[in-house]
Amino acid sequence: MPQRPSVPVASGLPAEFSAGVVLVHAHPDDETLTTSALISALAEADITVTVVTATRGERGEIVPGSVPNGADLTAVRAAELRAALDALGVSRHAYLGAGRRHYRDSGMVWGADGRAAAAPDRDPEALTAAEPAEMDADLRALILDGAPGAPGALVTYDSDGGYGHPDHLACHEMTRRVARELELPLYVILDPEDPDFTLEISRAEHRDRVRAAHAAHASQFALADTFVTHSGGQMQELQAVERFRRVD
Repeated sequence: MPQRPSVPVASGLPAEFSAGVVLVHAHPDDETLTTSALISALAEADITVTVVTATRGERGEIVPGSVPNGADLTAVRAAELRAALDALGVSRHAYLGAGRRHYRDSGMVWGADGRAAAAPDRDPEALTAAEPAEMDADLRALILDGAPGAPGALVTYDSDGGYGHPDHLACHEMTRRVARELELPLYVILDPEDPDFTLEISRAEHRDRVRAAHAAHASQFALADTFVTHSGGQMQELQAVERFRRVD
């Protein structure tokens, strides 16, 4: 498969990123919570960045008072996502299946072990209800959009999905299959404390962009100085670094 010409790559970024990077996320806000510093670093290095979002986050919780009565939540979250990507310096974005079908948020419930589990009332049009071959074809089409060349690498969740969300797991499996098919390097998102990493990006170096992206997702969480508060009241500390591992 022909590759895009390489461009000079910023210090600390893998050389294979120079041909472009596609990040695959499950819902609006995931790109910010887990990869905002990486996206900012890529944009600042003038590397082509494409963010693919699999669903519109229809089943995510809502910060009280953040969405006007009668407002379309999918439109609100689409606007928040666009604002976050603008803050990070990214113009290339697409929803999985754009122009063909709408993959819906699969939802989740919290299990007794504190991890996400499948929702009992999954929508038949949910991402996790789709045929893998259909998902793969839609992702492949987005990755190859902008030929003549493929990007240099793909980025998505690890095999654990971060905290087990069914849509995160589906994105991992889909992206890994397509990476193998297209013979592209795959980098997975790690817990910031994981010592077995290939790439580390400091958020301090991209603080303004990262905070602006977090602030954009007002229906999902409230931003404070060192943490965000999710709609259910859970407080999540803002991580200092983002870590990734290249997988075969």
